[in-house]
Amino acid sequence: MLRTASVAVVLAALVFVPTLCAFAQETSDGIAYGILDDLAQEKRGERLISGVGLIAGGLVIGGIVVAVVPPPDNLWIGSLVAGVGVIPGALVLAIPSDAERAFNDVANAAPGQQEEKAVFALTRLANEARQRRFMAAIGYTAAGLASLAFPSSLQFVTQYDWLYSTLTNLGMAAYTVLIPSREEQALQTYERLVAVGG
Repeated sequence: MLRTASVAVVLAALVFVPTLCAFAQETSDGIAYGILDDLAQEKRGERLISGVGLIAGGLVIGGIVVAVVPPPDNLWIGSLVAGVGVIPGALVLAIPSDAERAFNDVANAAPGQQEEKAVFALTRLANEARQRRFMAAIGYTAAGLASLAFPSSLQFVTQYDWLYSTLTNLGMAAYTVLIPSREEQALQTYERLVAVGG
């Protein structure tokens, strides 16, 4: 009986001590630091998926071109087509996102300054993302209104192409205005947590 209780205590310690240590580490890092870390990891994952997707797509399409185009031009044309996906994909993989760079700067700061720098970084990233979002909305709105104003210039497949273009662009403008970016959501999460904690 005593032996079973001892084993149970040891197993519980093995399970709960690392969890408590991880929680203590996260708490000591600060709220903004943790949110910025999560944002950076998410952006890194998106960047890796995008980069690998572009490279794979370029290689597949380049391979198809090599197989379809008759020799001797097939190799250089296939390489050129593959490069259209491979080169941007390699750049996406090589260049860290703004959130990743911001987190690296914060992580390399003095321990007493990390939380303050993380708050500043979250605010800056959210403001920049909001500006990009509204600039994209302006572009979508302009394209939608142009489709509406000049319907005869947009008749490629059907006589209603102008209507599809108008609805698509104005819908994207509305979506872009109404849905906050991931960076803005991260800042909102921080502000909510601070308000609850304060």
